[in-house]
Amino acid sequence: MRRGGGKNTRKESLPTFIKTAILKQCGLRDIKGTNKRARLSAATNKILFVRYGKLGSNILRSQIKPTRWIMEKGRAFLHIPILLLFLASSSFAYEALKTVNGGSVDGVVKFTGASVPQDPELAVSSDMQYCGKTLPAKRYLIKDRMIKNAVVYIKEIQAGKAVPSEPLAVTSQKCEFEPHVALAFKGNKIIMKTEDPVLHTFDVHASLSGKELFHIALHEKGSSVTKTLSKTGLLELKCYVHPWQHAHIYIFDHPYAAISDENGKFVLKDIPPGTYTIDAWHEAFGTIEIASVKVESGKTTKLNLEFSGETNR
Repeated sequence: MRRGGGKNTRKESLPTFIKTAILKQCGLRDIKGTNKRARLSAATNKILFVRYGKLGSNILRSQIKPTRWIMEKGRAFLHIPILLLFLASSSFAYEALKTVNGGSVDGVVKFTGASVPQDPELAVSSDMQYCGKTLPAKRYLIKDRMIKNAVVYIKEIQAGKAVPSEPLAVTSQKCEFEPHVALAFKGNKIIMKTEDPVLHTFDVHASLSGKELFHIALHEKGSSVTKTLSKTGLLELKCYVHPWQHAHIYIFDHPYAAISDENGKFVLKDIPPGTYTIDAWHEAFGTIEIASVKVESGKTTKLNLEFSGETNR
């Protein structure tokens, strides 16, 4: 029983492993030192503001220490999982590990709509003496309902095998970009080159924001330019001289992505055991998502991905 009329001076605190994770997220090394409580409070406030916006701002304005806010009224065991979930989804860098006896996911990407769309022919408006009058769009490459060029990837995986370091080469040949759909990895190089005797310009745009990343011109056959890919996401490659000419590059910060082949097949290998969300993107059909895909050591998980023809998110 507490005696006297004084305040209860019992200190409330988050578990050390949560504090350490918060400090790591904010670039602080540990929680040692005389000012560790102030550093922890500042770090936690920073995360709350960045992650939760207005809610985080309200916490800051109320001048309630986030540690106390989380722990008050005996709700620690309710809020700790929420905080851990938040920390797990924050922008921690992907970590390369030595994957031992990992599992695999393989399967096919199918079209399940009533009528299979036909790939259109695109009209050529310039350099027709070299490029021809029409070229295939390569948007609907579907054979026996199996879809080629769907990008299949694990969503928000934090650790696993090393990211490939090889550069991506995109070539303009016969007034088409090859490959039409490609994977790339953040920090790696992209080499853009031309085998055509006509002027090409390469324009790379982030598909979500439409912001131009860079613009180059390749004036003669055999010329090339190399750039570093500094962002993740879906990029669209266009040629302004030849407006029908385009390609898609999906850039990841982890290696667990694949492109379906002409038979719709894909495989993701050496995945650490666990439960994952797997997405599939197609340039015409959008994105579909499959949650709770279980991967076990030394085993292969079969997965069929289906597009109905309706545009997804």
